[in-house]
Amino acid sequence: MRRAAVTILCTMIAMVAACAPISPPQGGGVEPGATPTPVSTPGKEATPTSSNPAKQLATNLHGKITVIYGAGILSEVGHRWKTQINENSKAWAFHETFPELNHNAVVGYQFPSELASKIYVVMLRCPSLHPRTLVRYQVTGELLEQNGVSHQIIDSQGGSDLSQMMSLIFLGDWVSYYLAILYEIDPTPVEAIDYLKKRLSDAK
Repeated sequence: MRRAAVTILCTMIAMVAACAPISPPQGGGVEPGATPTPVSTPGKEATPTSSNPAKQLATNLHGKITVIYGAGILSEVGHRWKTQINENSKAWAFHETFPELNHNAVVGYQFPSELASKIYVVMLRCPSLHPRTLVRYQVTGELLEQNGVSHQIIDSQGGSDLSQMMSLIFLGDWVSYYLAILYEIDPTPVEAIDYLKKRLSDAK
């Protein structure tokens, strides 16, 4: 299942890049001989819900339309959360990025008002984001609250950019898995994609 291989592929690329004498490491990368910053596994099945942030967030997202917000190095991490929820949980999910969402999405929080209670916004955040961007997170949260939209800020773990990104990728994958369990659906098959491919093939 290719969508489950991203962590392995990223680790291999990072190791090769660290060993290759191409250019000196840029901030946030992996230096040769460096000890990786430990990143906890946030969603182990044996961990009870009370101590399991992935199970807790999946519970919050159950029955809701998920909207993921990200910025900077977390922009594509947010995109992955969206696609993992689509494919694994078989659920609606959307993705937006700062600062662009502050120029349009925030204006659309008002209508249709009956949808406010069915939407849950997850804002992915890390300490390396620009201070002005962090202010955008705070103010956007205020606007969501004013419009009755549930939301939650999820902070990354780790010291480097890579570890911060990977910590949230791990969490998002676990969330999509537990959300599939709550929907009582097998996360592995992608029947809609199989149907689409077949119809496209038949149309040749």
